[in-house]
Amino acid sequence: MLFIQIVSPCRQVSRLERERTSEFYRQTLFSSTGQVYISGRASPPRQQLVQLIKLCGGQVSQLCSYMPCIQ
Repeated sequence: MLFIQIVSPCRQVSRLERERTSEFYRQTLFSSTGQVYISGRASPPRQQLVQLIKLCGGQVSQLCSYMPCIQ
């Protein structure tokens, strides 16, 4: 449920930005976040979160250290 509350507004903003720009638009929502680690036990599934973060300009790390972690 929390995922939907966070992602829905982000999707709306992304859609509006994409409609206002050229076909070469790239989402930058997570571009300033730095690397994020996502646990294999994450819910929604890790692969879905990885795709979302990458589509929004973020980077995903394979190692959990001193960075934001999604468990």
